[in-house]
Amino acid sequence: MIGLTTLRSRLDRIGDTDIRIALWTALVVCLGNIFVYSSSALMAQRSELYGYASDYFVKKQIAATIVGVLACLFIATCLSWKHIERFSGIVLAGSIVSLVLVFVPGIGMPAAHVNRWISIAGFSFQPAEPAKLALVLYLAKFIADRESRWIGSHAVVKILLLSSIVSFLIYKEPDFSTAVFVMLLTMLMLFMGGLSWTYIGSTAGVAVCIAAIGLASKSYVLSRIQSYLKPWNDPGSHGFQILQSYIALGRGGTTGVGLGNSIQKTALLPAPHTDFIYAVIGEETGFVGTVCVAALFLAFFVYGLRMAYRMPNLFLKLATAGIVYAISLQALINMAVVTGLMPVTGEPLPLISVGGTSMVITLMSIGCLMAFSRELPQTAVEKGAG
Repeated sequence: MIGLTTLRSRLDRIGDTDIRIALWTALVVCLGNIFVYSSSALMAQRSELYGYASDYFVKKQIAATIVGVLACLFIATCLSWKHIERFSGIVLAGSIVSLVLVFVPGIGMPAAHVNRWISIAGFSFQPAEPAKLALVLYLAKFIADRESRWIGSHAVVKILLLSSIVSFLIYKEPDFSTAVFVMLLTMLMLFMGGLSWTYIGSTAGVAVCIAAIGLASKSYVLSRIQSYLKPWNDPGSHGFQILQSYIALGRGGTTGVGLGNSIQKTALLPAPHTDFIYAVIGEETGFVGTVCVAALFLAFFVYGLRMAYRMPNLFLKLATAGIVYAISLQALINMAVVTGLMPVTGEPLPLISVGGTSMVITLMSIGCLMAFSRELPQTAVEKGAG
């Protein structure tokens, strides 16, 4: 009876969270799984590597979704914002250790000179994803703890040092775009924390240094920028991916060629189920479909910032806004890359692109938002389905 009572009380707490966030998440995840199958079925069916199974990727995505939903519900119903704040430092420390482990033989999973995955007890994941969430939560705690006194240069140096360590480890994988993304998140957190432009400029300087080092030491970064500026100069190599994305979007026109009817995904568009799934959406559902997906993320961004504004304390304001910015900015970058507004970065489209780690961590982030929403005044959010 005690177990049943506890379960009932946990389920009751779901009604105390902002259900609209959960409904938005369910809609985007369902759309994502539909397009994962559409973009990957033929490719998987043709490959022995995937067992000639057309549902290979969508099954893995659904499995990751189930794990992520369970984690989301646990955070939303079993943890309070104080738990999340208290353990943010431990989670960040664990994330940094994980970022180091990618370089340890037998634990890291190197592939094509890239060390972005670790495997422990048969379970593999990409540690850069949890590191982004952990950093946002810890920076929110760090800044909120100093709310009663002005954050001076020593505290900012600590923030920059910590963010630089995370960014440098990700950069060494190598994952240049995510390393810069981490520093950009740090700047946003400092800005939202009310720090002076001098400190924010210092963070920007560190990000510029990382970018300069990347351009000087990583040839693939420079080639991506060159292909972005003039993709037609090398249509068969560096410019191939973005040109095929243009073709996919162009074929889609206003209303698309129909779900499942994309030609570009068959063999022409690289990574149609991951980084460039937005191009497949554009080809199959047209301009209308791409605008609808963009509108969903815009709605999340606006509503999330309204939530952050109404939170009762600084930690909740910063953590909520930081998570909203992280998800929205990643979506914006992915869509900008696919439409040719930015060089290719490798950032997935949250909740839509194939990626187990990204799916689970994004759903855990949503769980944090739902847990935080319990602290909103009754007038700020209609409880339950209202």
